[in-house]
Amino acid sequence: MEWMPTHPIRYPSDLRDEEWEYIRSLVPAPKSGEGKRGRPLNLDRRSLVNAIFYIVRSGCAWRMLPRDFGPWQTVYGYYRRWYQDWTWRFIHDAVRDWLRKTEKDKVSYMVGADVGRGLTQIKDDLDLAIVVQALQDEFNGKNTKMTAEEGQQIRQEFMQKLQAKRVAEEKAAAEKNKAEGAAFLAKNKSKAGVKTTASGLQYEVIKEGSGKKPVATDTVKVDYTGTKNNNGSRSNACNTS
Repeated sequence: MEWMPTHPIRYPSDLRDEEWEYIRSLVPAPKSGEGKRGRPLNLDRRSLVNAIFYIVRSGCAWRMLPRDFGPWQTVYGYYRRWYQDWTWRFIHDAVRDWLRKTEKDKVSYMVGADVGRGLTQIKDDLDLAIVVQALQDEFNGKNTKMTAEEGQQIRQEFMQKLQAKRVAEEKAAAEKNKAEGAAFLAKNKSKAGVKTTASGLQYEVIKEGSGKKPVATDTVKVDYTGTKNNNGSRSNACNTS
């Protein structure tokens, strides 16, 4: 019988579900029935392995095995039998291969994520299936569908296309900002109290000062609040000029 009452207390050395599922098929079923010597085993296979792992991880003597694992003599008997019939060697080799594959999977995903992150800005210009195909061709040493010279030419043309696109976007943004700024100034100059200088600078006197009026050669300290035209973020600052 594979599943029987398990130990009620969980220990840090116990197998996780994922770990147990991986080695489950490698752990022999406890002997039972006619011809079996000794008392019946009151633990399932997983708890039996957990008991052995408790000894290995804690370094305690077999006689100090917690009672909820069952008689230490029974657990030791299975440990010794599995050592002699190479069961532990099979489990060790399987876990080693699993860990190597798990590490390989993690590294592969990390590399893929880095590549994807680097291509995010041009994802609309790419066919992912063809990108993967090119990677596979390179990894497998196959002849690629273009020569190195063709690849270099396509790379240069594509970079020029991206540069032209970026310049066009920056130009459009600048023209939009200029138009919005002109519209704001045209509307703002009609407000009460707003004055416009010959250079186009607009200002409003909040509180008239009574001190000496500065001239062009003087240095003054100015407290101001700057805002964007769309009522976006604000910044307070002090400036000298």
